[in-house]
Amino acid sequence: MKIHLSREYGGWVTTILTFIFSISIYLIFDKNLLYLIIFWIPVLIGLTFYDLRINEVSLFYLFFILIGIAFAILSLIFLYYFIVPYSLFLLSYLLRIKKINNIFVTLTGLMGQVLMLYYSLVYIGFHSYLFIIMLFLYLYGSEFGVRSFIKKNFYYSIYNLIPFFISLITYPIFFLAILRLFYFKIKNIKFVGVSESTLYAVIITFFLIRALLFHQV
Repeated sequence: MKIHLSREYGGWVTTILTFIFSISIYLIFDKNLLYLIIFWIPVLIGLTFYDLRINEVSLFYLFFILIGIAFAILSLIFLYYFIVPYSLFLLSYLLRIKKINNIFVTLTGLMGQVLMLYYSLVYIGFHSYLFIIMLFLYLYGSEFGVRSFIKKNFYYSIYNLIPFFISLITYPIFFLAILRLFYFKIKNIKFVGVSESTLYAVIITFFLIRALLFHQV
């Protein structure tokens, strides 16, 4: 049977890049990747079936979902704080199937994702609150940038001035958020998607170099 895959392409790209960033940090600091994989398996399985409604869950899909739940429980044994991002991902799914405004669906999903990264780093001894806050503010800005493209309305993208101005006194790399102010002028949605992926990859690369040079994120 063919496995159902979520069509949340933006979610996939962001999640995979965040996961790759986590893996890279673990490798830089010579930490056991097995723990990290255990933490993220529930997230990756959940994202796979993100478009699936409860009444569409067959025994085949249920098998994988139960595997995700089992790994989630195992993760909580290692660090019970993971209950927070797992709960946020579940809330994001419930808001989606209830057709709640996508702003809230994205909000809860991204909060779950950045907290997954945060607690993954906490597990190996890093507590970078400012980095996580800035990362969330930046990633959430994509929702408003894309909305400005869809509505062809500049004002939706003004949110991105928040991470831009805060970046001036924290992490300068997040100034890239300012580029979203021009999304309403773009004609092709694929260009927006490629831009978002590229910008996030640049940000991740910046912090990986920072970790290599200064042993901090």
